Amino acid sequence: MLTLDQYLQAFQRDFRRKDRFFGAKVYVEGLLVSPGRKTIEGITRSLILPKDMHVEDTWQALQNFIQESPWDDQRIMSKHRQQMVQLLGSEGVLVV
Repeated sequence: MLTLDQYLQAFQRDFRRKDRFFGAKVYVEGLLVSPGRKTIEGITRSLILPKDMHVEDTWQALQNFIQESPWDDQRIMSKHRQQMVQLLGSEGVLVV
């Protein structure tokens, strides 16, 4: 079994900077756990944050990630497919 954090670690180099990778992690986790509409505000309010982070800090980091972070979406999707084939096999099914 693969945890979300283990899954996301495979993409760390694709975001080049630590703050952009943090934004990607927050965004993916927020999409999975936040109820209702998936807005940046809703996502940041739904997450359990480290004690030294505030909602405003996370909101700003996520806003910057969405608006300013360049990444190669084709490369990310290719890597995702490779991970799923390794984890599930070519005939596997992923249920979330």
